Amino acid sequence: MIPFPQYMRFTFAGASFLMAAAAFAWVLVPSCRVYFAGFVLGLFFSILNGLITMIKTMRTADYALGKVTRRQGTGQLQRFLLAGFAGFTAYKYPQFFHWAGVIIGLTAVTILSFFIVLGYHVLNKNAVERGDK
Repeated sequence: MIPFPQYMRFTFAGASFLMAAAAFAWVLVPSCRVYFAGFVLGLFFSILNGLITMIKTMRTADYALGKVTRRQGTGQLQRFLLAGFAGFTAYKYPQFFHWAGVIIGLTAVTILSFFIVLGYHVLNKNAVERGDK
């Protein structure tokens, strides 16, 4: 089974690619700059939320294995505040950021990580059925 940090590395590499593609589209399509700027803003906060989730998941695993005696929180409040700040920024500056782009950007890392894990397991299942593993 592929380790959790490697899943997250693939996810953050994919999110970085999405951010670069959105920045490139922002340059190429001037009529849609507000949408792409909102997407980049949402994606930035989504990456931060993903980092918090990854760190808290690893700390929870350490607690479950007995490596840490003090239980850590899950970071839910920090993630809500980051998402709320992205939404507030889009609300406060609608001339720069579009709501739809921010919402799509906020969900991008979650959806991307889902498809990375799903793709790995489908490919791994096919390899096991073929006898490669």
